[in-house]
Amino acid sequence: MVSLLERLMRKISVAPFTQLGLSSPCWEWTGAADRFGHGRGKLDGRNCHVRRAIFAARGVPLRPDQHVIALCCNSRCVNDDHLVVGTADEVRAFDRFGHVGIGDLLLAKQLIEDGEMTADYIAFCWGISEALLVNAMARCWWEGRFLQKAS
Repeated sequence: MVSLLERLMRKISVAPFTQLGLSSPCWEWTGAADRFGHGRGKLDGRNCHVRRAIFAARGVPLRPDQHVIALCCNSRCVNDDHLVVGTADEVRAFDRFGHVGIGDLLLAKQLIEDGEMTADYIAFCWGISEALLVNAMARCWWEGRFLQKAS
């Protein structure tokens, strides 16, 4: 018998590039999609977003009020390294037309490391939870420092 995860992995292809700020390329869903381009699949005989099915297959239970956010803003991406869990409002902050992107996360990480701002202040300003901010920043990386302080 084929497991749910094995069945889902058959419909995934690896993107040919890695987005700046992320450590791995997108894993793009090649199966059915909804009108917004988000992957759709079956979980326990019911249609659902593939990202939720991936989390379920990995043993991560999600409540109905929890949503899966792709930091890469790729609607077909199901790479665990790009996914975080948040609320509906947090999804809107991180979506393609939202006000938080990978560059913002890298800048926030730099400001926190330099002691210029705190994670709770940045999270408050962006309208997201501090836990989500910390989790999202942990998934982003940058080789070397990209901000140089003025001398």
